[in-house]
Amino acid sequence: MAAPRSYTREDVVELHLPGNPLLVTLLVTELCRWGARRAEPGEFTRRAFLSGRIDLSQAEAVMALISASDEAQARAGLELLSGDFGRDVTRLRDDALDLLAVVEASIDFSDQDIEIAERGEVEKGARELEMRTEGLIARAPAVRTEGDALPRILLFGPVNAGKSSLFNALVGEELALVGDGRGTTREGIEVTIRAGGIAIRLRDTAGLLEDVAASLSAEGDRAESSSLRMTKELLGTAEAVLLVLDVGGGSPPDLDALLGALSRVRVLVVLNKSDCAPPAWAGPLRQDLLARGLKVLSVSARSGEGIGPLIEAMGTMLGEWEGDDVEAARVGDRHHAALQVARDALARAREASARDEPIELVAADLDQASRSLGEITGATTADDVLDRIFSRFCIGK
Repeated sequence: MAAPRSYTREDVVELHLPGNPLLVTLLVTELCRWGARRAEPGEFTRRAFLSGRIDLSQAEAVMALISASDEAQARAGLELLSGDFGRDVTRLRDDALDLLAVVEASIDFSDQDIEIAERGEVEKGARELEMRTEGLIARAPAVRTEGDALPRILLFGPVNAGKSSLFNALVGEELALVGDGRGTTREGIEVTIRAGGIAIRLRDTAGLLEDVAASLSAEGDRAESSSLRMTKELLGTAEAVLLVLDVGGGSPPDLDALLGALSRVRVLVVLNKSDCAPPAWAGPLRQDLLARGLKVLSVSARSGEGIGPLIEAMGTMLGEWEGDDVEAARVGDRHHAALQVARDALARAREASARDEPIELVAADLDQASRSLGEITGATTADDVLDRIFSRFCIGK
C-alpha cells in the first residue's frame, strides 16, 4: 500500500499467512534477521496520529474498540472513531485562539490607547465558547478502555436464601458450591456476564447471619468472619446489589437490618424459591418492599422461572447507572477533565472581562482553555502523555 493511502500514511507491506504460530514465528525471526524490528505497543496507531491521519481522540477510540466488552461500548468507540467529536473540539479551540489573538492584540497596543477588543464583545465571545464546551461535556462518547473496571453487581442476603443457586442460574454454569448446610459460601466467585447488552461483573457473596455484627466479631469461625468482612468491603465497590430473600419457608427476614447495609447502592430485590408454597408472611413482605420504593422480582433458581426477566432488569438497572455516572466511564476521564479545565478557564475569562479586570488575566485564561482543548486532539499534548496513552495498546495495533 503506497503512501499516503495507508493507515500510517507510509509505504506499507502486509504479509497474509496461515494461522500457524510456528510459521508466523519463523517469518518474524527471518525479517528481524534482515533488519526489521518488532513493533512497540500501539506503534502503528501512534504513527497514524503523528502523520495526521487521525487525531488523538480517534487513536484512543481504536483502543476503546479493541477493549469493548459489550455493544454499547463498541458503539461509543465507533462514534469517537468517526472523528466528529475531535473536529468539534478542534473548531472550538480554533475559535478560542481567534478570540485570544484579538485580546493579545489589545495588549500589544495598550500603550497607544487603542482598544482593539471591546470588553463586551470579549465577554460575549467567552460566554459562547463556555456554552459550547458545556455541550461537548454533555455529549462526549461514553466508552471504557481496557483499564477501566466493569460495573459490579453483588448477590447479597441471609444464609440459605439460595444465592449460589441463583448465581449458577444467571451464569448458566455450576460454578458456585451449592449445599443444604448453612453458610456454604465462604469465598465468593466473580465472573463477567452480559445483561441487556451491558457487560457486568457478577459476584456471589457469603450469606449474612441473623446477627451480622456478632458474626463479624466472632472468634469461633475465622473463615466465616473473614468472608463476611469481605462482603462488607465489596459493598463499597458495587454499583448494584441483588438482595436475595427466601420466600419458600422459614421466618421473615429483618428488612431494616438488610436494607440499612445497602443505603448507598442500587438494590433489586429477588424473592427466590417461588416454586415452593409461600408462607403467610410472603405477601406482606412484598407489599413492604414495594412500599419502600424497591423493584421486586420473583424467581426460582431451581426451575429457572423468572431468570430471563431478572437478567433484563439487571441490564436496565445498569443502563440507568451508566446514564447517571457517565462521566466516570468516558474515554476518558482525560477528555472530560480537559473539557472541564477549558470550561472553567472560559468562565474566568468571561467574569474577568465583565468586571473590567486587567486584559492580561483574560488572555491567560483563554490561553489555558485553548491548550486544554488541544490536549484532547493531540495539538498540545506532551510526549509523556502520549507515551502513557499508546503504552496501553497491544503490539501490532
